[in-house]
Amino acid sequence: MKQHGENADLTDELSEISDRLDKQQRRALYLKQEFIEAEKILTDKLLDESSEKEKLVKKLTESDSRNHMTPKIFVNKATQTTRNQTLTKESCSQTEKQKTGNENANIAKK
Repeated sequence: MKQHGENADLTDELSEISDRLDKQQRRALYLKQEFIEAEKILTDKLLDESSEKEKLVKKLTESDSRNHMTPKIFVNKATQTTRNQTLTKESCSQTEKQKTGNENANIAKK
């Protein structure tokens, strides 16, 4: 009888250990599935960000290649504007000199 009681205790203990093991295995499986799902989400986000980054780099590269001459154009326009203003001042002073010269010539003719 003593052995029968020990066997029953061992069977109960084995049953409890088996139940705990099953719970731990189910929990491990659940956590593994959660991890895989989170990994997929993060991978998708990373791929989206990577493709967005590539699009931005491509856009900036295209923009840079199109606008490569822009600073020179602005410099040239600024230089041209300054040169035009200088020419305008010079032509005004030349016009005044011509008027003065014409007036002097008219006075001399009289």
